[in-house]
Amino acid sequence: MHDPDPFPYLYYIHAAALLKQRSQDYTVILKDLALAERSIPACSLCYLAQSKAHQKMGERDAATADLEKAVGLDSTFSEAWYRLASLYDQGGRHTEAQQARRRFEELKEDKANRETEMLRDVFLKTLGGEGPP
Repeated sequence: MHDPDPFPYLYYIHAAALLKQRSQDYTVILKDLALAERSIPACSLCYLAQSKAHQKMGERDAATADLEKAVGLDSTFSEAWYRLASLYDQGGRHTEAQQARRRFEELKEDKANRETEMLRDVFLKTLGGEGPP
Protein backbone atom coordinates (compact mmCIF):
# COMPACT_ATOMS: atom_id res chain seq x y z
CA MET A 1 0.00 0.00 0.00
CA HIS A 2 3.05 2.21 0.15
CA ASP A 3 3.46 1.81 -3.61
CA PRO A 4 2.83 5.09 -5.49
CA ASP A 5 -0.07 3.45 -7.35
CA PRO A 6 -1.37 0.56 -5.21
CA PHE A 7 -4.07 -1.81 -6.36
CA PRO A 8 -7.33 -0.16 -5.14
CA TYR A 9 -8.80 -3.40 -3.76
CA LEU A 10 -5.98 -3.46 -1.20
CA TYR A 11 -7.52 -0.41 0.46
CA TYR A 12 -10.85 -2.21 0.80
CA ILE A 13 -9.18 -5.38 2.07
CA HIS A 14 -7.13 -3.42 4.60
CA ALA A 15 -10.21 -1.59 5.91
CA ALA A 16 -12.27 -4.80 6.05
CA ALA A 17 -9.45 -6.56 7.93
CA LEU A 18 -9.26 -3.72 10.45
CA LEU A 19 -13.02 -3.96 11.00
CA LYS A 20 -12.79 -7.74 11.46
CA GLN A 21 -10.05 -7.21 14.04
CA ARG A 22 -12.33 -4.72 15.81
CA SER A 23 -9.87 -1.92 15.28
CA GLN A 24 -11.00 1.48 16.47
CA ASP A 25 -8.74 3.30 14.02
CA TYR A 26 -11.74 4.65 12.16
CA THR A 27 -9.75 7.44 10.52
CA VAL A 28 -7.61 4.88 8.67
CA ILE A 29 -10.61 2.65 7.91
CA LEU A 30 -12.67 5.47 6.42
CA LYS A 31 -9.67 6.87 4.52
CA ASP A 32 -8.93 3.46 2.98
CA LEU A 33 -12.57 2.99 2.03
CA ALA A 34 -12.76 6.45 0.46
CA LEU A 35 -9.69 5.63 -1.64
CA ALA A 36 -11.21 2.28 -2.66
CA GLU A 37 -14.57 3.86 -3.56
CA ARG A 38 -12.86 6.37 -5.86
CA SER A 39 -11.09 3.62 -7.78
CA ILE A 40 -13.55 0.73 -7.73
CA PRO A 41 -16.73 1.33 -9.72
CA ALA A 42 -19.93 0.57 -7.81
CA CYS A 43 -18.17 -0.80 -4.71
CA SER A 44 -21.20 -1.82 -2.66
CA LEU A 45 -18.90 -3.80 -0.34
CA CYS A 46 -17.01 -0.58 0.38
CA TYR A 47 -20.22 1.14 1.45
CA LEU A 48 -21.16 -1.83 3.65
CA ALA A 49 -17.79 -1.64 5.41
CA GLN A 50 -18.08 2.13 5.69
CA SER A 51 -21.50 1.69 7.26
CA LYS A 52 -20.06 -0.67 9.86
CA ALA A 53 -17.38 1.88 10.75
CA HIS A 54 -19.90 4.71 11.01
CA GLN A 55 -22.20 2.58 13.14
CA LYS A 56 -19.34 1.70 15.54
CA MET A 57 -18.57 5.42 15.76
CA GLY A 58 -22.19 6.05 16.81
CA GLU A 59 -23.05 7.77 13.52
CA ARG A 60 -26.29 5.98 12.70
CA ASP A 61 -27.42 8.47 10.03
CA ALA A 62 -24.13 8.16 8.16
CA ALA A 63 -24.27 4.35 8.50
CA THR A 64 -27.79 4.35 7.09
CA ALA A 65 -26.78 6.58 4.18
CA ASP A 66 -23.87 4.25 3.40
CA LEU A 67 -26.20 1.25 3.24
CA GLU A 68 -28.67 3.14 1.09
CA LYS A 69 -25.82 3.76 -1.37
CA ALA A 70 -24.87 0.06 -1.22
CA VAL A 71 -28.38 -1.15 -2.10
CA GLY A 72 -28.66 1.61 -4.68
CA LEU A 73 -25.62 0.13 -6.40
CA ASP A 74 -26.72 -3.49 -5.91
CA SER A 75 -30.36 -4.08 -5.13
CA THR A 76 -29.63 -7.78 -4.53
CA PHE A 77 -27.13 -7.15 -1.73
CA SER A 78 -28.96 -9.04 1.02
CA GLU A 79 -26.54 -8.27 3.87
CA ALA A 80 -26.94 -4.55 3.22
CA TRP A 81 -30.75 -4.88 3.29
CA TYR A 82 -30.53 -6.83 6.55
CA ARG A 83 -28.40 -4.19 8.25
CA LEU A 84 -30.46 -1.38 6.76
CA ALA A 85 -33.65 -2.82 8.28
CA SER A 86 -32.05 -2.73 11.72
CA LEU A 87 -30.78 0.83 11.32
CA TYR A 88 -34.14 2.01 10.05
CA ASP A 89 -35.79 0.47 13.14
CA GLN A 90 -33.26 2.14 15.45
CA GLY A 91 -33.99 5.46 13.77
CA GLY A 92 -37.75 5.08 14.17
CA ARG A 93 -38.28 4.54 10.44
CA HIS A 94 -40.43 1.45 10.98
CA THR A 95 -42.21 1.39 7.62
CA GLU A 96 -38.89 1.54 5.78
CA ALA A 97 -37.51 -1.11 8.15
CA GLN A 98 -40.36 -3.45 7.22
CA GLN A 99 -39.74 -2.85 3.52
CA ALA A 100 -36.01 -3.50 3.91
CA ARG A 101 -36.70 -6.64 5.94
CA ARG A 102 -39.12 -7.89 3.26
CA ARG A 103 -36.50 -7.28 0.57
CA PHE A 104 -33.93 -9.19 2.62
CA GLU A 105 -36.35 -12.12 3.07
CA GLU A 106 -37.12 -12.18 -0.67
CA LEU A 107 -33.42 -12.29 -1.50
CA LYS A 108 -32.76 -14.96 1.11
CA GLU A 109 -35.61 -17.11 -0.25
CA ASP A 110 -34.43 -16.62 -3.82
CA LYS A 111 -30.90 -17.67 -2.83
CA ALA A 112 -32.24 -20.78 -1.07
CA ASN A 113 -34.32 -21.65 -4.14
CA ARG A 114 -31.32 -21.24 -6.45
CA GLU A 115 -29.17 -23.42 -4.19
CA THR A 116 -31.88 -26.09 -3.98
CA GLU A 117 -32.30 -26.08 -7.75
CA MET A 118 -28.55 -26.35 -8.28
CA LEU A 119 -28.28 -29.28 -5.86
CA ARG A 120 -31.28 -30.98 -7.49
CA ASP A 121 -29.71 -30.60 -10.93
CA VAL A 122 -26.39 -32.03 -9.73
CA PHE A 123 -28.21 -34.91 -8.00
CA LEU A 124 -30.27 -35.73 -11.11
CA LYS A 125 -27.22 -35.58 -13.37
CA THR A 126 -25.39 -37.91 -11.00
CA LEU A 127 -28.31 -40.36 -10.98
CA GLY A 128 -28.51 -40.17 -14.76
CA GLY A 129 -24.83 -41.03 -15.12
CA GLU A 130 -23.90 -37.58 -16.38
CA GLY A 131 -21.89 -36.54 -13.33
CA PRO A 132 -19.24 -38.03 -11.10
CA PRO A 133 -20.25 -41.27 -9.32
